[in-house]
Amino acid sequence: MTNRIFTFPTGMQVEMKGRSISGMKATVNDMMSSLVNAHTKALEDATAKLVDPGPYDPEEIAGPNDTVKWLDALSEDRLYGLIATRLVTYPEGHIYQMEIACMRCPNKTPHKTDLRNEPDGDLLVYEMPEEALEKFKQGEPFEVTVLDKKVTWKQLTGKHERIVEKLARQEPNADTDDLAMGLRIIEIEGLHRNDKMDWIKGLGAERITMQDDMSEQTCGVDTVIDVVCQHCKSRFEAALPFDADFWVPLQKFRDRRRRRLREARQNQI
Repeated sequence: MTNRIFTFPTGMQVEMKGRSISGMKATVNDMMSSLVNAHTKALEDATAKLVDPGPYDPEEIAGPNDTVKWLDALSEDRLYGLIATRLVTYPEGHIYQMEIACMRCPNKTPHKTDLRNEPDGDLLVYEMPEEALEKFKQGEPFEVTVLDKKVTWKQLTGKHERIVEKLARQEPNADTDDLAMGLRIIEIEGLHRNDKMDWIKGLGAERITMQDDMSEQTCGVDTVIDVVCQHCKSRFEAALPFDADFWVPLQKFRDRRRRRLREARQNQI
């Protein structure tokens, strides 16, 4: 396995190294107890060294021996890091074969996507606009206007993901998107902080606009995929799954085994 340098959505550059299959399997097991911790351990295991901190403060993002403090990295960089881990571990890791539950019928449909960045692959990675990048470098909050109120907000990191995971365990019926938004928003003009969550939950179409305005000031990876069901021919969107097959890609081996079985049966006829 050859190390590779990846440029992350923020512009940070990290040299990544391939992991052992045992390590990838361990991530699958770790996800059962804590998704955030499992992802953090996987990123740490796959990090060879920090090459360029990009917009991060070097003292805050650099770990021991030139590694990365992944809990302090933005969620968008962490997500891209998971994909980079797969790419550097498997020679053909960019080909992700999966099965997606259809949104229209009760079947699962096979789907394949290329995890390399566009234009070589299907992965759309977008950078943070220059003005927003400068705010992030200076540690300044961001602003959007919602229902004539100024909303001050911040970018989320792995540490915030950990808090959301903890809150979700304490409130099993809570919407994790609401919890994350509650952490993202620092202040709402004219509103007491104790009323923040009620305000968030009460938003209508304005929330979609707010989230869209926020996305204009951040970076990220588009992990929404277009799928066509081979059974009912419906076209729908789905989130790229980071499940067991992502970490230990056995789908192509299962497909090969099924193909051999079908061929053996045909030869017997």
